Amino acid sequence: MKQMKFFLATLAILISVSFTSCISNGDNNTKYTQLAIAKCTDYFPPTFVLASGQKLIVNDATLSDLSTGVFYAFYFQFDTAEQSPTASSINVTLYGGSTPTAISAKNEEQPAPLEDTDVQPANAPIHTLNGYASGLGQVNPAMYSDDYIIVPVVYWIKSETDETKMKEELAKHTFEMTYKKSEMKNGELVLTLNHIIDDGEVTEGKEVTRDKYTYTYKVYEIRNVINDFKIETGSAPTKVTIKAETNSNKNSLLEGATTQKASLDYPVSKN
Repeated sequence: MKQMKFFLATLAILISVSFTSCISNGDNNTKYTQLAIAKCTDYFPPTFVLASGQKLIVNDATLSDLSTGVFYAFYFQFDTAEQSPTASSINVTLYGGSTPTAISAKNEEQPAPLEDTDVQPANAPIHTLNGYASGLGQVNPAMYSDDYIIVPVVYWIKSETDETKMKEELAKHTFEMTYKKSEMKNGELVLTLNHIIDDGEVTEGKEVTRDKYTYTYKVYEIRNVINDFKIETGSAPTKVTIKAETNSNKNSLLEGATTQKASLDYPVSKN
């Protein structure tokens, strides 16, 4: 649980500076471990770029299934006695069995326009979009660059003890991002995060109970949305607002959910 809390808490830090906090490594205070939310730019050697532009070159020849252009999350480590934390490129090792996990939103989850009359496709709330989640710490979306948004998603699941069933449960959850052109005004781009659960044909009276929460990261590309905003309003937005239906109680239904928002300055390249 401590690892999960650190995983979330360091997000806001990592996207703003190249290197900051660390996990203590006993008496060796030159060894640091950090979370990376980074874009893969090469797979030989495995190379990732943080929001700051800093490159992480991973010393692991077994990483053969990486895809360039995809975002990954992983823990890395290096010795600051050998390399400067502010160097433009750092050679790192994976920490504690961590392997890069792809976190780019799937094609069907990427931002898509809705007609003004369309109903949002969400059929379930998430636990938290912007705020505190017990056991996890502070949760906040953040800009990676002018073209990408990182969204930590805390959401309700049915806990399964069987690993196969747990994978099947997680596969039922998708997080589609949508927007409406009628909401593009006053310099604000509004994006809606929709939690969709595909339970198939659930027998009446046997509703699935989801009373545990977990988290994932999603990275969304907003380049096309920004272009739509410019066409619609004549200029780029000054703010990007993400909203979602949330329910912090043990409840996987939209009933009783409230709308939670998170606003981010745009563009980040000039901030």
